[in-house]
Amino acid sequence: MVRTACNPERPVPLLHMHSKLNTNVPCRGGYGSGISGAYFPPLDSVFSVWSSNDGCTALTIVSNNGYTLQK
Repeated sequence: MVRTACNPERPVPLLHMHSKLNTNVPCRGGYGSGISGAYFPPLDSVFSVWSSNDGCTALTIVSNNGYTLQK
């Protein structure tokens, strides 16, 4: 679990692969079924923060197997 803010000095590329069947870190957010039982924000929110931090202004919608994300 990350406990400190990430403040890179330059834009950071991000590659994320995630199964929508993953119940330890749910794609749509919520409490994971893993040992920690921690809450995870929805992945589209996480990607929006990364995009904003990297200075990206255009959002593109990507849909795969019925799940839609912004990138």
